[in-house]
Amino acid sequence: MLNPVLCRTLHPVLSLRAFRRLRWIRRLPAVRRLRAWTAANQTVRRLRRDRPAPELIFPAIRELAAAGRTRQARALIRLAGRTGADPVDLRRLHRLLAGYSGTISAPVLRRAAAAAGPGRRGRTPVPVTGLAGRGADVEAVVRYRLPGGGTMIRKTLVGDRPREVSSYRSGLWSGGRTWRVPRLHHAEREAVPGAVPRWHLFLEDLGSIERLEEPELILTAARALGEFGGARLGDPVLGSLPWLTDRAEPYRRLEELRDLGRTVRGTVAPEIADRLEQTLDRLAARRIELRERFLALPSTLCHGDPTRSNVTVRGDVLIMFDLGSCHRGPVGSDLGVLLAVPNPSIRHRRLSLADCLEQYRCGVEAAAGPVDPDQLGFGFRYRLLIKSLAWQLVRLPPPVTTAATGGRARRIMIKRRSVEADLGWLCDEAELLLGAATVAPDR
Repeated sequence: MLNPVLCRTLHPVLSLRAFRRLRWIRRLPAVRRLRAWTAANQTVRRLRRDRPAPELIFPAIRELAAAGRTRQARALIRLAGRTGADPVDLRRLHRLLAGYSGTISAPVLRRAAAAAGPGRRGRTPVPVTGLAGRGADVEAVVRYRLPGGGTMIRKTLVGDRPREVSSYRSGLWSGGRTWRVPRLHHAEREAVPGAVPRWHLFLEDLGSIERLEEPELILTAARALGEFGGARLGDPVLGSLPWLTDRAEPYRRLEELRDLGRTVRGTVAPEIADRLEQTLDRLAARRIELRERFLALPSTLCHGDPTRSNVTVRGDVLIMFDLGSCHRGPVGSDLGVLLAVPNPSIRHRRLSLADCLEQYRCGVEAAAGPVDPDQLGFGFRYRLLIKSLAWQLVRLPPPVTTAATGGRARRIMIKRRSVEADLGWLCDEAELLLGAATVAPDR
């Protein structure tokens, strides 16, 4: 890398600003490849010496994937496997590589193609692109071109009976007027000798999916989530399905958030830090009461993770996918996840929570009849707060004392102001939750 002092010595016209403009050199393909090789070599030496946590391998794999060095990345992943890395972490590492498609036999693919639509029998679908898949049991997500035209998505899950497989095959996700899930063309279990069984789900290809961020679409989604929750509100069948009721509480506990809240001092304004600590102390002090009140709400079928990346709206119909987090839970929970930070429509105050809650209530009542709006509000706000705080408190800006100048200092300041506004808003919502918990439930 060039030295700014040497530049000014060799040419008096060059200034520090001119030197900074040369930082694009770091983005050249050759430089990226060199950085990838350096990171990989360092990780290999560290693996052989210390057997570090798999998290230390991720940066090297990302560097190699960005530089197009897929073969070297695979070798590094195999080395991590031989040094005792967890299989879940190994699957996450593989999914970072472009074109990764997992393991599947040709007969399974041909049966799925026959189920997906008309085409030339005996022909195997052609993989087109590997897609980003998330989840501990997800091995790969791949788009295929079918022999007779059209496309389908294969989602391969590892395990004897993953939750998402049970969800698609249960029939609980059918019959919606304003909501649906992708069509399931075919599902098949494939046993691999000496390995954990795999399930292959072949699903409708929804094409390009944009994040759900426009206020009008979020209101449509809120209404549809209400109808979805109302359709199974109080359904006794849900309690008889072990894969819906064995899910542990999928979010941080209030006492953990209280401890995290103490880390904000020095990164935001003192008055915001003081108010947040007081609010989290009050929530933690009443955590048992709040949780029991939340779990005592009427239960329904919940998607579990309807973030703006896991749902989309097509023609006034909400399409939900990635069903691996579905469970039986309190009414209002799904709306809290949808509107939690970092949803930009909420963060930038382009959308009113009250309007969304009203749309959700209308949807529930359209499917299940009159409901107690206080119960909906409590379930929504409890889930909203815990998810938003858990996300926000691990993404704090650098401390105020961080030495930064110029553009970086401005970016830190902009982020700090945004975080302060979000924390202040979440403290307001916490006051509403605590106030609702003070009122007798049978009022």
